[in-house]
Amino acid sequence: EDIVLQSDLYGIDYALIPAIAMQESQGCKVIPPESFNCWGFGIYGDRKIYFDSYASAIAAVAKTIKEAYIKKGLTNPTLLEDRWTPSSVGKWSYSVNFFIGKIRQLEKNYTPT
Repeated sequence: EDIVLQSDLYGIDYALIPAIAMQESQGCKVIPPESFNCWGFGIYGDRKIYFDSYASAIAAVAKTIKEAYIKKGLTNPTLLEDRWTPSSVGKWSYSVNFFIGKIRQLEKNYTPT
């Protein structure tokens, strides 16, 4: 719910937020303890950013994607990669796009109950 709400607030594709989390942390499986940071957000070297909750992390990630990336013309994972993880050279965006594709497949097969 938080992902959809924040995505709508900032006018971004909601699938981008979980897709980045899948790439960065296997869907929150590998994160700094008690960080709520599934996105590798501000994590490099010895630096780690911690959030109070998943909701606050999602809000920060959504706002950053809109303000620091999309508003500057970085509108898809391939363009985002150069700033999100410059050393990746295509691997990061490939994975993020892969997970967005999986989300789209789930959407097609979803039947509300």
